[in-house]
Amino acid sequence: MTDRTEADAVREIAASQTTINVGEISLGIVPPGHALISLERYYGTPTRRRANPVFTDLPSFAHYVSLHKTETQELYYDEDASTFTCIFDAAGWRDDTAVYTLRKSDEWQRWKSQDGKKVDQAEFAAFIENNLPDIIVPDSATVLEVATRLEAKKEVEFASAIRLSDGSLEFTYSEEIQGTTQRGKLEIFQTFMIAIPVFLRQEPIRIDARFRYRIQAGGKLVLWFELVRLHEIERQAVKNMVELMDGTIGTQTMVGKHGPAVRDLMK
Repeated sequence: MTDRTEADAVREIAASQTTINVGEISLGIVPPGHALISLERYYGTPTRRRANPVFTDLPSFAHYVSLHKTETQELYYDEDASTFTCIFDAAGWRDDTAVYTLRKSDEWQRWKSQDGKKVDQAEFAAFIENNLPDIIVPDSATVLEVATRLEAKKEVEFASAIRLSDGSLEFTYSEEIQGTTQRGKLEIFQTFMIAIPVFLRQEPIRIDARFRYRIQAGGKLVLWFELVRLHEIERQAVKNMVELMDGTIGTQTMVGKHGPAVRDLMK
């Protein structure tokens, strides 16, 4: 005995003419056992759209929503998943959706990963130099000079640091040069400002940063920075995106989880 195929089932349905119409969809009664199967898959076109595309680009998402916009659509922002979800058939089965996933910018990820991380002079100088375009205060020439001097003085022994009248820090150090101990000073800005986007393709946001240090035993210098009010800046960036989305899509965003499709609740 051979297994019955889907084509066999269709032929049996056609031969027996045993169908039931439920709304726009016909159901076929398939013997033996008299199981019901949907015949929609054999139509020329589906009775309704059930697409669920996911976008990583706002213009693409907005274009898709404008093509399929409905009077009853709903727009949600899920803070945990960082996603906007447009439900086109909100008054129906709620399974025709489009999703826009927010992605953090490369700049944001680099600076956040380094925030509060204590490193030696060489690593700190390398990070500052590699991300120089993001720093807007002080000017790039000043920042590059500090990074270069930090790299050059990584073998010296630091003794102390004082705050100057302009707010910068002045470190005193000693180093051995041809058997002679020589003393010197190294000046570093105490605060600086960066301008980076939180999310990909978003406008840069200005973020203040505080320079931090510790002189360890043996005169070794440990350096790091702290980005100021980072969580508030991220919340503001989300708020900006919600406002931009409302203006672009024309549907007011609801912050929260939209829940499962109606059909999933009936399982």
